[in-house]
Amino acid sequence: MSCKKGDTGPQGDPGPAGAPFALKEGGFIQGTISGNRSDGTPFNLSFNYKKYYGADGFYSDPFNSNYSFSLHRYLSSDPLVPGDCYLDFNLPSLSSTSPFSVHFEGDFYMDLGSNQTFHLNIYQWSSSPIIVSGFSYNSSSHVAQGSFSANLFGGDNSTGNPATVSGSFQSLAMTEYLSRIGN
Repeated sequence: MSCKKGDTGPQGDPGPAGAPFALKEGGFIQGTISGNRSDGTPFNLSFNYKKYYGADGFYSDPFNSNYSFSLHRYLSSDPLVPGDCYLDFNLPSLSSTSPFSVHFEGDFYMDLGSNQTFHLNIYQWSSSPIIVSGFSYNSSSHVAQGSFSANLFGGDNSTGNPATVSGSFQSLAMTEYLSRIGN
């Protein structure tokens, strides 16, 4: 037996035009990363990511004295343009200025000219301690801000070499999610 293709049917009506999807701007994670690329060439990469998709996270569990914050920012309002970074940390109380369990990761890009781009991926696995300083949280506006720094081990980034990162952050007004203990 054999099958053959039949005639093509008539063209259907066009669908509605889609609205372009764009990320919003607010808050930031900015800083500088320096070290040596995989080939040993020194680099000094600045970043300032201001775009976001979803609200910054603020999760409270007052029964266990734990408050968690998370910020995720993108390089561009176009979600197809690569580049993002993520910062999260915990506080023992809302009046504390000493965050703990700090995690930082991201994809960073630097134009080298001649159609070449240096791509740095930081996938900090908590082996390099990240220090948050100058932290403040305004319980009225729900805005968190501060500075961060770390000496990254070679295994914490795509160069395989140690690097340093320092910068600052400011959240948007955060929505609080409360954890409750069941009965």
